Amino acid sequence: MLTPLALVDLLAILPFYLSATVIDLRSLRLLRLFRLVRVFKLGRYSDAASTLRRVFGAKKEELAVSVLMLLLMTLGSALMYEAENESQPEVFSSIPEAFWWASMTMSNVNYVDVHPITPLGRFIGVALTLLDVALLAVPTAILGSGFVEEFHKSKESPLCPHCGQSIEGVRSTPKRMGRGSADEPDLHASRSGSKS
Repeated sequence: MLTPLALVDLLAILPFYLSATVIDLRSLRLLRLFRLVRVFKLGRYSDAASTLRRVFGAKKEELAVSVLMLLLMTLGSALMYEAENESQPEVFSSIPEAFWWASMTMSNVNYVDVHPITPLGRFIGVALTLLDVALLAVPTAILGSGFVEEFHKSKESPLCPHCGQSIEGVRSTPKRMGRGSADEPDLHASRSGSKS
């Protein structure tokens, strides 16, 4: 069966078998890097990796807000370039350089050789610093709440696949109206008593 992971496995072992040929295939040594990709297959067997995958899947819409903040940071970097380029053309020489400064400010590296000197640049710098804090805090809070929700889901009682009710109160009473036999448990019984 030809699957993407099977192709990764093939590309990982292909240089070994091709090295036995007479043809010089030194450029194919790069394919050995695909061996590293095989490590990601181990994530299937880890409960932590599957929990992480479920949390990211459940919170993908909320995490899109982080992308919006990243776009705002890019816009702020362009504004910083416009504000500081005339005063410091060697420091803020391009928008990517201003973005680099903003990312260094965000990661608290405190790259003090580069800082805004104009009042508008300083204002934009403060705004970018606050935005950078939000850029880190918002996804952290979203993922934290996602892990808490996932933890609570794992501790809840199982649900009936047909109706979605809790199976906590499984009882051995016959189902009514000819549905099922007398020895099947009544999964739809309420916790306080039987159905009326």
